[in-house]
Amino acid sequence: GFSDLGMFEWDGRGEDIDPEIVDIVTAIKLSYHRLGLMDRLGFKLASQLRICSSILEICDEWDLQQGGKEAATTGLRIAHHLYGTRSKQAKDWKTRLKSVENISAE
Repeated sequence: GFSDLGMFEWDGRGEDIDPEIVDIVTAIKLSYHRLGLMDRLGFKLASQLRICSSILEICDEWDLQQGGKEAATTGLRIAHHLYGTRSKQAKDWKTRLKSVENISAE
């Protein structure tokens, strides 16, 4: 599941967190919830892959790359299933995952 979203939890002490960032984080959480629902309801993998890509784009745009790790992992798994492990799409997703992991490690 998409339960590893703890990096988006604040302790409520309110250190001047930009309300816009709070809204963006909420949107990312909702996107993960949507992705989980799509999986449970049997939506096409290609549709799920688009959601993974969207989550990564949002995280990248708002410098929240750490929040995209689960989307990159899921995207890689789906790309392997849809296109094969040696496909260009799978290689692209592997690159995206490594990029997110490298940023998270900094």
